[in-house]
Amino acid sequence: MTNDENAASQASSDPVRRPLLTVTLSAFGPKNVDPLRLSLATGDRAFVLGGNGTGKSSLMQKLYRERGSASVVRVPAYRQIWFSTGQIAITPAQRTKRNDHKAHQEAQEEARYVDHTSGQRILEYLFDLVAREADANARVADLVRGNDIEQAREKGGEETPIITLNRILRDANLGVEIEGRFSDGVRARRRGGAPFDAAQLSDGQRAALLIAATVLTAEPQSIILIDEPERHLHRSISAPLLRDLFAERPDCAIVVSTHDIDLAADHPGARALLLRDYRQATPQTDLEAWDFDLLSSGGTLPDELRVDVLGARRVIVFVEGDSARSLDHDLYRALLPDVSVVAKGSCRHVIEAVRGVRAARGEHWIEAFGLIDRDGRSSDAMTAFSEEGVYLLSVNAVESIYYHPDMIHLMAQRSAAFGGGDTNKMISDAQEAALEAFTANPDDMCAQAVEHQIREKIMAALPTAKDILALTAAPPSWNVVELMDKERALLVQAKEQNDLITLVQRYRIKRSAAPNRIAGALGFRGRDQYELAVRHLLRENANALDAARALLGGLWRAISSI
Repeated sequence: MTNDENAASQASSDPVRRPLLTVTLSAFGPKNVDPLRLSLATGDRAFVLGGNGTGKSSLMQKLYRERGSASVVRVPAYRQIWFSTGQIAITPAQRTKRNDHKAHQEAQEEARYVDHTSGQRILEYLFDLVAREADANARVADLVRGNDIEQAREKGGEETPIITLNRILRDANLGVEIEGRFSDGVRARRRGGAPFDAAQLSDGQRAALLIAATVLTAEPQSIILIDEPERHLHRSISAPLLRDLFAERPDCAIVVSTHDIDLAADHPGARALLLRDYRQATPQTDLEAWDFDLLSSGGTLPDELRVDVLGARRVIVFVEGDSARSLDHDLYRALLPDVSVVAKGSCRHVIEAVRGVRAARGEHWIEAFGLIDRDGRSSDAMTAFSEEGVYLLSVNAVESIYYHPDMIHLMAQRSAAFGGGDTNKMISDAQEAALEAFTANPDDMCAQAVEHQIREKIMAALPTAKDILALTAAPPSWNVVELMDKERALLVQAKEQNDLITLVQRYRIKRSAAPNRIAGALGFRGRDQYELAVRHLLRENANALDAARALLGGLWRAISSI
C-alpha cells in the first residue's frame, strides 16, 4: 500500500478526516515508478514543487478537472489582482450563475494558461466575504429579536469572517484592516487611519486579500488549490499568511504549488510532491505523465534538512564550507553536473547531514553522500568515514584538484595545442615552480599539517558518557616538536624526490604561491584564468573528467553504482 493509500485508509476510518478526492498520476522517468494514487482528505496539506516546465500547473489543473463531486476552489498562478472598485456590484443570483459558469470554464484544458474570469474572480470572493459577514451578523440579530440573549452573547463573541481575515493579515505584517458591507463595499484602513477603497491597496496587499478571501470563504470539505502564493508577496508575508490559513481550515484539504522551497520546508507535516519533468498528452496518447518524487509528511527527517532534500536532485553531496565559496561550487558543478552539492559548514555538520538523510531513507528519494577535505587524515579514518557514505578527498582540499600533476599534464597539452610551445617543458617548469612555492615557507606549511593531525587526535579521543562514568576518559597528548620535525622531513623528502603528489595531498595549496606560479608556467595570466580553463576542460574532455573524479576519494564510484 502506498503512502497515499495509507492516508486514504486513515481518512475513511477517522471520523474527523473525510476523504475528498483520489487521482492517479501516471509516471515516467529514470526510476520507472508505478502510477501514484494521490488521495486528499480534510486536513491534508500538500506542496507541489518543481522548476519551470515540470508540470506544476498541469497537475493542479488535473486535480480540478477530475474533482468529481468534490468542491474545489482555485487561486491560479496567472491571477489578476487589480480591481477598479471595492463596491459590491453583483447580486446573490448573479454570484451563483457566475460560479456555475466559472466551474465549467475552469474544467477546460485551456484554463491551465488562460483565465477568462480574471476580472471577476476577486470581486466574487469579496462578495462571498461580505455575504458571510452579513450572515454572521444577521444570526446574532435574529437571536436578539427572539430574546435568546444568552445564545446571542455566545455567537456575538465568535470571530466573524472579516475579524478572522484581519487577524491573519495583521499576523502577516500587512499593516491594513478590512471592513465590508453591501452598502459601502470593501474598504481598508492603515493602522486606524481613514477608510479608503480596497482597490487602492498595494499589489501585495491585494494579492494577500485574494488568497485569504478564497480560503476563508471556501465551503466546508473543499479542496483549495493555491498556485504560486509567492507572487507579489515577500516571503516574510507569504509564510505566516499560509501558516494561519492552513490552521484556519482544518475542514478542507489545501494543495499549494510553489517555487519557494523554504515555504514547503516550513510545513514538515505536509506532503511534498517534487516534479522533475512533464509529458503532455498528444493525439497519439491521451495520457499525461510526470517524473516525480514524493516526500511523506512528518517522519524522522530533521527539519533543517528538509530544504536540502526538497531542493535536491536524486543524489545530494554535502560538502564543507559555505555557499559563498562559489569557486569551489563551480568546480563541483563541473565534476558532478547531475548532483546537488550543498555546503554544510564544518566536517561535523557534513557527517551529521549525511546521517540525518540516510536515517530517513524510507521517507524520501534522496541518496546522500558527504565529501570532506583530507586534512592529513589517516587511511583508517578514510575507511571509517566511507562506511557512513562520507568520502575524503585524495588531495588536501578541493582546490588542490586544479593543481594535481594529472591536471597539470592535461592543461600543458591543451595550452601547447592552442598557443604552441613544448608540452614537456611546460610540465617541467610548472612542477618546478610548484615545488619551490610549496617549500618557500616550510614552517608555515608544516605547522598547518601538524594542526590537523592534533585536531584529529583530539576528536578521536573525545570521551563518551560511558567513558566519563567509568573514569577512563583521559586527554590526548602529543609532542609538538616531534610532530614538526617529522613533518619537515616529509616536506624536504617530497621536494628532493620531485613528489608533487605528496605535496598536494598533505598541504594547503592556497597557503602558497603555487597556483599563480603553475598558471604562469602553463601560459595563463593567473590562477583565475587557469582554473576557468580547467573547468572548461572538464566539461569537454572525458579523460580529464575521469582523472579529476578519481581524486574524490571513491565518491564518484559510489555515486555511479547507484
